[in-house]
Amino acid sequence: MFYNLGGGKNEEKKKYIIIGVLVLVIGCLIGLYIFNKKDNTNNDKQVKVVVKKDVNVEVMSEVLSAKDFFDGDMKENVKILYYLGDENVDFNDNYNAVGKYRVVIDVEGTKYETTLNVVDTTKPDLKLKSVSIVVGDKYEINDFVDSCTDNSGDECILSYKEDKVYDKIGTYNIVIIAKDSSGNEVEEQTNLEIVKKKVSNNNNNNSKNTNSKVYFVKTDTESEKEEKDLKYGTKLISWHVKTYNLYSDGSKKVIDEYTHYEVDGKNFNAKTSDMLSEAIENMSIYKNEVVDVVKYTNEFRAEAGVDALKLDETLTKAAMVRAIEMAYSDKFSHERPDGNMCYYIMRDFGQDIYGVGENIASRQRNAKEVSYAWKGSQGHYENMISSSFTRIGVGVIKFYGTYYWVQLFQY
Repeated sequence: MFYNLGGGKNEEKKKYIIIGVLVLVIGCLIGLYIFNKKDNTNNDKQVKVVVKKDVNVEVMSEVLSAKDFFDGDMKENVKILYYLGDENVDFNDNYNAVGKYRVVIDVEGTKYETTLNVVDTTKPDLKLKSVSIVVGDKYEINDFVDSCTDNSGDECILSYKEDKVYDKIGTYNIVIIAKDSSGNEVEEQTNLEIVKKKVSNNNNNNSKNTNSKVYFVKTDTESEKEEKDLKYGTKLISWHVKTYNLYSDGSKKVIDEYTHYEVDGKNFNAKTSDMLSEAIENMSIYKNEVVDVVKYTNEFRAEAGVDALKLDETLTKAAMVRAIEMAYSDKFSHERPDGNMCYYIMRDFGQDIYGVGENIASRQRNAKEVSYAWKGSQGHYENMISSSFTRIGVGVIKFYGTYYWVQLFQY
């Protein structure tokens, strides 16, 4: 048996070296395995995401970021697409349209889907104002609205809470409802005032009250009739007449106004004796008119080379009675109301009826006007300048705006 004791230590050393290398390699492999497993776990955490099923936002709110669609942390290097049906929708800064949108989220090539509900739960903002109109005018619901806005940007849908129409003078509470396209609604209250129509004669008032929208419609006339009993069995009928322009807002502007008188003398029953006191009173009232008529008549006679007439008191009383009875009986004629001719009045004064002449006139406003009117009429002028007459009486009365004139001549 042969033993080589000198080489044993080297073999043992070599053995330990090999074992050490193996341990080192195994340790590296284990470390590499653990590192790879940890890295894969992180990758799994990054790729494996949990998407929210439904996301609700108010219309016109800001566009969401990617992390708002996921539970937990999320990287921002993702792409988000919105679809309404099959149509792609682009939202810039906010969600400007109500609807249910399909959301596709691309995370590093992996796509996820969820739903975005853009809803409108906000009521419209309604502000009202009171309205005042003239009775007979129409009003509309928009007349009461100062403003109405909705966060959707759509127009407000307006309606009255009570379906009533007001057309009588008074003040009424008006409740208006504003609704948006999503069904959100709000109601507010205001007042409607209906006032009495004002009639003004002032052009400035008409234009100011109607904001220059008033226009002329037509010219019309209205009258009021009034009857009054006078003396001597006579009745007076008064017509108060107004002519006015009518405008589109119902207002009127009076452009002419007067009173017209008519005499109903069919029941006139006065005798000379009944009228004598008034005749004497009128001789004093119309003294100047009497004198002026005589003056103009004598001027015409002088031009014709005829002697002047003398003013006679009895003839003047008789002429005053004739003026009164023509006015009250509404019978402008040389025939008296009792059917006798004018010259028969001299019998009531104890005078002869022969050799009497008469001129009559009406509506002339003064002595000069009536004198020249008679001068311009041949028959009347012949009486004025007749050399057969030596005396004159003058009668005059102003009866409800109309003058009646009488000249009585006698030898």
